[in-house]
Amino acid sequence: MEWLSIEPLINGLFVMEIELRHYRYFLALAEELHYAKAAERCGISQPALSQQVRALEERVGASLLSRSRRHLELTEVGKVFYAQAVAMLRQADAANSAIVEVAQGRSGRVVIAYLASAALSGALPGIVYLYRQQRPHVELVLHQMDMEEQIDAVTKGLCDVGFIRPPIALPEGVALFDVLREPLMVALRSNHRCAAMARVRLEDLQDDTLISVHRKEGIGFYDTTMKACAAAGFVPRVEVISSQMSIVISMVAAGFGVAIVPASTRTVMPAGVVFRCIEGCDVTTALSMIHARNNQSPAVQLFTKMARDWARSTSIASVSISR
Repeated sequence: MEWLSIEPLINGLFVMEIELRHYRYFLALAEELHYAKAAERCGISQPALSQQVRALEERVGASLLSRSRRHLELTEVGKVFYAQAVAMLRQADAANSAIVEVAQGRSGRVVIAYLASAALSGALPGIVYLYRQQRPHVELVLHQMDMEEQIDAVTKGLCDVGFIRPPIALPEGVALFDVLREPLMVALRSNHRCAAMARVRLEDLQDDTLISVHRKEGIGFYDTTMKACAAAGFVPRVEVISSQMSIVISMVAAGFGVAIVPASTRTVMPAGVVFRCIEGCDVTTALSMIHARNNQSPAVQLFTKMARDWARSTSIASVSISR
């Protein structure tokens, strides 16, 4: 049932808890000034309309219509009430439309957290583009964050989704799925001794400083890097300069060392850096999306669905390199 409470209207009178249908009945009668036509317009009987309008006048405490045998006309109070009714019904209809838009995921807000490598991979831009084509009126807010910050923000409801690189422990209420899986490459300065090779063995780089985004055991791309080096039979000498992959690659250009990177980051090609395939390396890295399992926002649920669809359409392993 539709209800609406309004502020004082006239002469200090309050009209409380008048149903929206009463406003609609009165509006029809005020515009038609004919009970039969107004009743037909409202889809009720003429006696029922008359009864509803009189009940409305009792609540207002004043006559809204001047009645005679031949015609109806609005009283001065009725004219004021008519203007208020038009405004209120317009507002109610607008509110109803806005609620429907949000409920159907056609409007609303999605807050997205991401690692820099998610943007470099093409996955995040691809998913956002797909979503914007379908839901142009949904506001998308993007924040670059470290993985721990993302998980905390999603858990607390500060962000709706996040893009991370596993492995990392997740709270029970946070779900994860892969949107991209890709091979590894090495970034070398163009004058590095291995730069002329088409494929590089990681063991040939064991004497080089390895630049990494962080040094947290068992977490994220650092864990992937250590697994790749362990498979090659050595423990690298790691230096952390920045948590952003693009800065890591820039530091390779500056001569600070070499870097193991996701294959998709080769799109960042600063002068003086080359990317090479890794000989015999089967280790891959995943880019995954996280979201709260209990997030009921239609806009967020649709974003999650489209991310899954994007992952399936690219077979999750769309990034490949020639070996």
